[in-house]
Amino acid sequence: MRNRIKRLFREAVRLHRSELNKPLTVGVVPKTRTKKWDFESIDAEIGKMFNLINRRDTRAK
Repeated sequence: MRNRIKRLFREAVRLHRSELNKPLTVGVVPKTRTKKWDFESIDAEIGKMFNLINRRDTRAK
């Protein structure tokens, strides 16, 4: 189960990587325990996280 979740996170990060404004090392530590780990929800969360990173990076300049 853990390896499957790691693969899903890696794939979601790979798909959203081009949305980042600059190269970053991404480390994801899921903190919420859930019974349902599907790609759609992981992908949506990674997308939100990258958007937040971009907004904060833009404000810091």
